[in-house]
Amino acid sequence: MVRARVAMGVLGAAVGVAVALAGHAGADAIEDGWPYGTDTFMGAPGYIDGTSWTNKGGEQFGPIGTSYGDYIATHTYQGADDWYTAHQSTFYVPFFYSSEHTEVTGLLDDSAGYPSVGTVIDTTNLFEFDTHVVGLVNLFSNTVINDPDLGYASQFIMWPVFTNTFLITEDGMKDLVGVPGQQFTLFEIPFTDASGGADASDAGDMFAQLLAELAAIET
Repeated sequence: MVRARVAMGVLGAAVGVAVALAGHAGADAIEDGWPYGTDTFMGAPGYIDGTSWTNKGGEQFGPIGTSYGDYIATHTYQGADDWYTAHQSTFYVPFFYSSEHTEVTGLLDDSAGYPSVGTVIDTTNLFEFDTHVVGLVNLFSNTVINDPDLGYASQFIMWPVFTNTFLITEDGMKDLVGVPGQQFTLFEIPFTDASGGADASDAGDMFAQLLAELAAIET
């Protein structure tokens, strides 16, 4: 609770600094610098090479299970273009609850500019069911991506009617709401200064501090 309050305090201060700088900000959309996307089902980039798993293990308690292991992700499906290595752990209660924790442990090809080593991706799902149209889906999903170099995003999905994505990068913070057929901005607060009329360094410092607090809460 104390950490959460500290993070919210830092977030409030960051908003204050951002509002002060907003009048001088550039026109580029904040999500342009966020390569993980802001659409539905935000998650780990690339594809898992199914033959690359190592250090695999897990436990089974009736229908409830856990698993873990290390894998190599590729740029393309079933491709030989290795991208990065990651460790993944999962917990699963059939048709009710699942969680997945992924941490990027190394880069094999940095040409894409992401993910950064140390990036953490956490996904929690509730109430899995079969739609008989698109297969198994989850009624509620929440994904958090914390990239130490690029920023932080949290996405909540209530399938298929609502999506909310909160994003914070060194360029600013933004909240996007999606409903079937459209996505609109709830708010957008830039941190950067394109005109040279204001000093954005305070916002950058606040951004770095906020990311550190968010990472501390997750651990």
